[in-house]
Amino acid sequence: MENIHFHVDETEWQTLPEQAWRAYLFKELLNRHKGGSREYIFGFAEVAGGGKLPPHTHRHELALHFLSGKAKVRLGKQTVELESNSGAFFPANKPHSIEALGSEPLQ
Repeated sequence: MENIHFHVDETEWQTLPEQAWRAYLFKELLNRHKGGSREYIFGFAEVAGGGKLPPHTHRHELALHFLSGKAKVRLGKQTVELESNSGAFFPANKPHSIEALGSEPLQ
């Protein structure tokens, strides 16, 4: 049986090589290698204070829960500002972006 539990402190931060994503760090806690899911990824991410994730799309749906910080979230032409303990959902193949407002990291 595979391990079904991974703690955030036991997982290494990952980055993306593109300059536009330098403010973004993430830890995948459950995925196809950890827990065996081929269709679901669960993780922890951080956007540096004032950092932005450029408009992009995914082939999969994306659900977010903001633990701390403030965010400006854009889906298509709609933009909303969210605070901690808020959530956002991005459908597959729909352009979206995220910006951490203020100096506090967005988690």
